[in-house]
Amino acid sequence: MNKYILSICLLISLISFSQPNDYYASCAGLSGAELKAELHNIIRNHTSFSYTTTKSILRAADEDPNNPSNIILVYSGNSIDKFDFSSNFEPDFWNREHVWPKSHGDFDAGDPFEVPLYTDAHNLKPVDASMNTIRGEKDFDNGGEIVLNGTVETDCLDTSSTFEPRDEVKGDIARIILYMDVRYEGNTLGANEPNLVPVDGLTTYPNPQIGVLSTLLQWHEQDPPDAFERRRNDVIYDWQGNRNPFIDYPEFVNYIYNEEPMLNAIQIENVQTPNPINGGEIFNITASVISPINCPVTDVILNYGIVGMTNLIVLLCLLMKMVNTK
Repeated sequence: MNKYILSICLLISLISFSQPNDYYASCAGLSGAELKAELHNIIRNHTSFSYTTTKSILRAADEDPNNPSNIILVYSGNSIDKFDFSSNFEPDFWNREHVWPKSHGDFDAGDPFEVPLYTDAHNLKPVDASMNTIRGEKDFDNGGEIVLNGTVETDCLDTSSTFEPRDEVKGDIARIILYMDVRYEGNTLGANEPNLVPVDGLTTYPNPQIGVLSTLLQWHEQDPPDAFERRRNDVIYDWQGNRNPFIDYPEFVNYIYNEEPMLNAIQIENVQTPNPINGGEIFNITASVISPINCPVTDVILNYGIVGMTNLIVLLCLLMKMVNTK
């Protein structure tokens, strides 16, 4: 069998986002702790805003797609006027929920408007003021009694120590928690920040932990990113200059949080070769490389052999510098 290193014309089909094409390029070939560390480096230097300004960010990020004058509240799913903000504890208006509670890491100690941790919009969601009080600083887990928003039943459940959001946002909540885990890694480069860690159990104040990790990973799988969540990520990126990588590439969760991650194979389709191939002649191969990762394909090695005199067997042994190869 002959072996050739061929230059080929690659027709690359990629999922595109509003971030630059090379936003995650440095993650190529990484998984586990290495990938987590590199994602931290990518997303940590973002622009911080005052806590007051975050209201404007959320009005844009969580806008009702069916009514631009309204905002969607995360736990109840209610759509209310963007400017019905609960400044005077109005229970039917909205306020800002810290999805990773500020008490879990004590990151509101001292200055209550501490930036960037306190005001990171990726961790803030608009919520009914009464629902914010009910959730409080509880961990996330399945089960409990039906939560009432005033006198109205919701699709949320809670216990004395845990809270379960409605199914439609379980993945959203999980990806926010995982973002916080990656973004806030402690006192890197002199930053006065806690090292936030999701754990597989219940947590207590003021430890910088939240649970329950195994449940959050399940929620991530059962509720993948939708158009609303992707648009929210784009809006916050336009303000802060950083993204939630688990919305862009949900497979990063597998690469980081599974002990033995299954790295997705790159798909090669529509391989076209001359027929017949004559010995000693130079020929071209074209193929479509389908990958969800915006990282460059630099080279491909193809092994091929002739069976009989007419049939070509192409064995795709890929050596590609992309994020989901090792």
